[in-house]
Amino acid sequence: MNKSKDDNDYHLCRRILKALKKYEHDIHQIEITTGVSETNGSLRTRTIRMAQALKARGMKKGDVIMISAVNHNDTCIPYIASLYIGTIPLPLTTDMKHLEIKHIVSMGKPKMVFADPVIAPAIQKVMSEMERQIEIVIFGNEDMEGYIQFSEFVKPTGTEDNFECDDFDPAKTICVLSCSSGTTGLPKLVALSHKNFYLSTIDNNLHKHKSLKKQQKSISVLKYAETNDVDFTSFSVIAHAGSATNSDLLDEIVWTEVLNITDSLTPKRGSCGKINPMMQWKIVDVETGRALGPNQPGEMRVKSPNRFMEYYNCPEATVAAYDNDGWFKTGDFMYYDDEGYFYVVDRIKELIKYRNYQIGTIELENVICSIPGVMVAGVVGVPHLEDGEHPMAFVQLAQGAEVSAQQIKDYVKDNMSDSKQLRGGVVFLDKIPTTHIGKIERKSLKTMKDVYKGE
Repeated sequence: MNKSKDDNDYHLCRRILKALKKYEHDIHQIEITTGVSETNGSLRTRTIRMAQALKARGMKKGDVIMISAVNHNDTCIPYIASLYIGTIPLPLTTDMKHLEIKHIVSMGKPKMVFADPVIAPAIQKVMSEMERQIEIVIFGNEDMEGYIQFSEFVKPTGTEDNFECDDFDPAKTICVLSCSSGTTGLPKLVALSHKNFYLSTIDNNLHKHKSLKKQQKSISVLKYAETNDVDFTSFSVIAHAGSATNSDLLDEIVWTEVLNITDSLTPKRGSCGKINPMMQWKIVDVETGRALGPNQPGEMRVKSPNRFMEYYNCPEATVAAYDNDGWFKTGDFMYYDDEGYFYVVDRIKELIKYRNYQIGTIELENVICSIPGVMVAGVVGVPHLEDGEHPMAFVQLAQGAEVSAQQIKDYVKDNMSDSKQLRGGVVFLDKIPTTHIGKIERKSLKTMKDVYKGE
């Protein structure tokens, strides 16, 4: 395959424009709060106008555009337009606080911001403190002094039909910056190329895919469907990622029969499936790097054509992410069985060390969450002079549920080996703290373990 053909194959933005044109009369998105829908044709026109407006303001390949908004029909417009011209979208959740925003801005160095009115003043304050003079565009119809309205960026130009994507190398051009979870420190920005993104969305009918993201949101949707007239037959794919998904939730999805579940989603109870054929992989001993065989837990390390480009503006972290032989250190403690199915034990940094045992917090959390009345559970290690660490469970009960600490400990005792008992006790919280991407905020729980004494 020659270079030009290879570049064309992975040019995501051209593929998007072609699909939006081909299926222009199909519904692309529906704004859940208003019921307003938008077709692929309308989206194509608005994203082209946005791309033209960005270029008219001097935005070019490699410039970063921060987007901070809840889900509405305008949110994706600057994001998709960025793909056309090689600018880099940087999503930011609207519930981030001052120091978090400042950290992200200092790393991403955006040259333009698109934001909901609720978060725009906080972003403006950060920009002023950092002496960054940039345009902040606000979504919606609210007229706020000092900000530009979104409508200015989607005005007719008369040249929409002649628009073509900019030409750039998809393998070397950043498609998006994504915040890491920051479980071991401040979040980093993960840079994915257009080729990365293309290989992750290989199905040609992108516009027809709907997704349920985050375990708690999936549970909420399914529970709502139990008592309301909800038609889920249009769902063809449910994507779950970012953390381990409770096996009971997967069973619930299958039971609803709202879509055809492929074997890759629930191949074996507790398994996350077989390896992607594009991946090279190995499970290694964390201390020695020695490759391990079936049913031997270790770190998953991979080589892949769609590996992330870099940690943006953080070369030291990028180098540290790989071993001496160029294998990416995932940080996931996993094993595979004799049939080639893989199982996530935990993140390596979250393992609890009890005597000579390594205890996965995810396994314990899933067992606790299977108790009727338990909504969320987070497990951390409590230091112990002789044993190293004891597991402590922070538990959030469903509204109106009555479950005692002793019942939880007894259930774990009946279902888990001696090394995995809740020797650190059980602590009940009204709400388990989560990160801005919906993961359990373990740093907060580890701080709380020094405050609370488990029952």
